[in-house]
Amino acid sequence: MSYGGCPVPICVSVSGCRLGRVNAIPERFLQLRRELPDDELALDCGSGGRKTAGVISLDVGPFFETEIVGDGMHLPFRDGAFGLVLSQAVIEHVIRPEAYVDEIFRVLRPGGLFYAEVAFIQPVHMAPDNYFNVT
Repeated sequence: MSYGGCPVPICVSVSGCRLGRVNAIPERFLQLRRELPDDELALDCGSGGRKTAGVISLDVGPFFETEIVGDGMHLPFRDGAFGLVLSQAVIEHVIRPEAYVDEIFRVLRPGGLFYAEVAFIQPVHMAPDNYFNVT
């Protein structure tokens, strides 16, 4: 797959969103994090308040252990800041999913990894903020 003319590896998984509970960080994402050099940054974009060692947590609100409160459509990071970005059960809650993914790729370094989990065959949830399903 290429993005903006650059080949970019993308890991996509299917997840279910459990309203009222924080999803666990996917083991595959943690494995990818361990494979990054120590000086590379990783981002959990839409963390839901979870905090994982070696990963910056960002969400739209000050949930639990969120480190940075920010908008996924306007990430407060420089271009190419991250070697790895996680987006788990977020894309369906974004009004403009393509623009959200564009913003993630802006902060992802060339050759970095984007790991996304998306709702699949799941009813509307967290209404009225469920805008997009991949089914």
